[in-house]
Amino acid sequence: MVDFSGSIKIANEAACRIFDIDRDAVIGQSFGETFILYEGFDEFTQIVLDAAMQRTSVVRRVSEVRIRGEVRSIAITTSYLSSMHDGQPQLIAVIAVFTDITEVRELREAELRLARENETQYRELQKAYRNIESTNAALSQMMKKVKVARGLSIVGVVGLFLAVAGYYLQPLDPFSLRPLDAFVSTVVSAVSDKEPDEVVAVTPAPNLQTMVVTPSLFHSTISLRGHLAPGHIVSVISPVDSHIKNLLVKNGQPVKAGDRLMELDTEKIQIEYRQAEVDYIRKLEYLETLEDWENGTEVADAQRRFRRAKLSLDDSKKQLQRSNFLLEQGIIPSSQQEQAQRSYEGQLLDFEAAAQELVSVKNQANADKRRVAALEVENSRSQLEKLDEKLTMSTVVAPISGIIQEVSAGQGQKALNAGRSLTQGEQVLNIANFEQISVSTTVDEIDVGKIKAEQLAWITGPGFPGLRLEGKVTQVASRASGNRWGGGGGLPQFEINVALDGLSAAHRDVLRVGMSAHVTIVTYNQPEALLVPIAAVEQRHNGTWVQVLNKETGSIEHRAVELGFTTLDSVEVVKGIGHGEEVVLPETELPPAGM
Repeated sequence: MVDFSGSIKIANEAACRIFDIDRDAVIGQSFGETFILYEGFDEFTQIVLDAAMQRTSVVRRVSEVRIRGEVRSIAITTSYLSSMHDGQPQLIAVIAVFTDITEVRELREAELRLARENETQYRELQKAYRNIESTNAALSQMMKKVKVARGLSIVGVVGLFLAVAGYYLQPLDPFSLRPLDAFVSTVVSAVSDKEPDEVVAVTPAPNLQTMVVTPSLFHSTISLRGHLAPGHIVSVISPVDSHIKNLLVKNGQPVKAGDRLMELDTEKIQIEYRQAEVDYIRKLEYLETLEDWENGTEVADAQRRFRRAKLSLDDSKKQLQRSNFLLEQGIIPSSQQEQAQRSYEGQLLDFEAAAQELVSVKNQANADKRRVAALEVENSRSQLEKLDEKLTMSTVVAPISGIIQEVSAGQGQKALNAGRSLTQGEQVLNIANFEQISVSTTVDEIDVGKIKAEQLAWITGPGFPGLRLEGKVTQVASRASGNRWGGGGGLPQFEINVALDGLSAAHRDVLRVGMSAHVTIVTYNQPEALLVPIAAVEQRHNGTWVQVLNKETGSIEHRAVELGFTTLDSVEVVKGIGHGEEVVLPETELPPAGM
């Protein structure tokens, strides 16, 4: 952000990385001192100056700047910062937002160039197939001529034979031998209607051109573009719900396995631990009470009430028996006996209630309730142990050695710093192991089926000229990701990972993570492929054929073959011909039969 006095007020780290300048050195400096004096920044500075002078609307333009000797394409959008003054908006600064689109531009140019190359190859293939069709038509006409010539020669020979035979057999007419002529005519007709064999006996003409089929190396490749990436990345996640108390590392810092990365505030976990400990103690005491329930106070009180009710019932029973005896003797009135009867019945009810209460109190500690209490104690103990384990996780350490890579903050999420809240399982940062280097690239849905793990790959790049590194495909994504390399609106893209093999210390000194790389993946490799020219192949309704020369008899055989991969001028034959056989090339015209 540049105010209208020409001073740079705000410059983020991404902008400074693009222009290769120090952020602290440009804040507060004059825009002219920072950019105008640098060679190669003319277009950029002019765009910013125009925005400061015109003060109109948001403008988006593309400029080229020279940074570290390399021309980069920058997409610049200028807008304005305003404030209210006396109830009216007043512009106070120009805001320039820019993006490095060099790689997008290069990819677009490469895509257009590849499209033109594909169109040229397609036209050449069309021309080759048209040549094959015309050759097949010529060969078909030639075979018809051979068939007609052979039939005419056979008819001529048979006719000459019959003429001679008729001349010598005329004296035998009286003996009725004319049926012999009919038999000869039938034989001639049958011979003339016979279809030609697949093997055509032809004496090769002096200009017959053939090619000896020999095994040769053949492979099919797919070229992709990607970038160098760390060979192994481990994500560090938050072990507990907490917030960062102390952040001990920063982005790009090298660490070793076991180094402390950050300290987490565990005060909330300590409170939860104390509450869980109280709950555990209470549940444990309750379980111990149930296990010794028979000797507990509640059971003892119930047993005492039961014994007192039994004694009272026995006394009432004796009083009732005495009253019954005295009533029979006429000593007491019946009303006294009825009162004794009611007293006994009341004591009987009290006894039954005391007995039921004793059974109920004893059942409060039955096997099911003791089992439930034991499970609650076990759950409380597990919770206590889990919280105790969380207390030991107050310090997060590095799981591997490597370079710290801070995870980019999402929308509404704070950057990684002290005081930031974390949830359990949240990804905090990554550690990249640069001892191994891989190439990350993408392929569209058309070619992804051709790429498999363990396929050979060759890697080159403008950042390491003269080097051709070998690697192997280690991972092919099973799910499409964003269209990372092809721009919006393209085919679905699948991520491919290629591991570089056999890197020396010198290679590691040259290679840098993030460098662009050209990846050539060998999707098909046949060290002993049998290749023939495309023009030598004939396409028929019943299959694919080639002409093979028989060296012993000089005949040409139409051989059915099975084809594999195709190049611009050759095709692989996987079945039908063998090593050392001669294939007739299409430029040769076969002479008619019998000549």
